[in-house]
Amino acid sequence: MDRKKFWKDLKPYKLELYQGEALAKLTTVGILKLHNAEIDANFENITVLLYKLFPEKYSLVGFPEFPDTLRVNRAMTSHCITAGYIDGTLKRNSYFLTPKGRIVAEDLLDQIESGTTSQRKRSDLKQSKYIRLVKGVSDTTGFEKFSAKHLKEIKKFDVCESLHCTIDADEEHLKRNLETLTQHANNTKKISNFAVISESVLEYLQYIESNWEELMK
Repeated sequence: MDRKKFWKDLKPYKLELYQGEALAKLTTVGILKLHNAEIDANFENITVLLYKLFPEKYSLVGFPEFPDTLRVNRAMTSHCITAGYIDGTLKRNSYFLTPKGRIVAEDLLDQIESGTTSQRKRSDLKQSKYIRLVKGVSDTTGFEKFSAKHLKEIKKFDVCESLHCTIDADEEHLKRNLETLTQHANNTKKISNFAVISESVLEYLQYIESNWEELMK
């Protein structure tokens, strides 16, 4: 996407659509939008984006024409990371969503852009996101190798891809994603037309867990 067009086209959402939402959840929306636009989710870009989308939440008290960088930093380093929504550090100046954070971000973005808080709609959206994340595992090279019984060909890169992580993600983040995806697969296997693929994904995730040390070499 054209970077200049992306920033130029950003419009603030109406306050009533996000007034009661926590800063941590709003922050995930900002990171999601940057990732979708293939723009670096660094602190500077996140700060500007959040200020443009949610000015009432991220502007300086007394100076609404400026973003509140301390509020953004607090939302990211305390609330988002503690809740398991994002991973990254200011030192590395790069942030990305965990599977849990992506679900939160996509659900809230859909809610805001549709202008609804219908509980049924939100429940349907959440189920859809679970399915999407589990199916995402089945589309990876690691899963393909596992299904073809080419177990010795599965490398760390394949595992990271399957867990929706980059190759430089730390072990804690990888294990957290493994746990989250396993929970999602256990939920989606209850859906009749998604039971078979969910079971296959679960077997693959269990294989990763059982052979963790070897696969992480």
